[in-house]
Amino acid sequence: PVAVEQPFSIGLGGIPVTGYIDAIFQVNDRYLVVDWKTGTSAHLDPMQLAIYRLAWSRIAHVNWQEVDTCFVMLAEGIEVTPDTDSLVQRLLEQS
Repeated sequence: PVAVEQPFSIGLGGIPVTGYIDAIFQVNDRYLVVDWKTGTSAHLDPMQLAIYRLAWSRIAHVNWQEVDTCFVMLAEGIEVTPDTDSLVQRLLEQS
C-alpha cells in the first residue's frame, strides 16, 4: 500500500468531513482505495467510498476518475465494488 489509515479532512457543501481511509494501493497509473469490513455486505454505503475517492484524489493531487474503490468483506471473503461515479459528481456539485 502507498498509505494505511490515511487521515483526511475535506469540505463537502460547507460541511467538514473527516475520517481515515483503511488502505490505498497504486495499481499501474491508478489508485485503489480499500475499505476493510468485518461484518456482512448487507449494510454497505457506497457514499462512504465516494467520499474516500474524492478525499484521496485531493490528497494525491490526481483526478478523482483515476481513483478506484472497493469494500473488502473479510468475513465473507469477497470484494464489493459499487459504482460511485454519480455520487462523486453529486458531491462535487455540492462543494
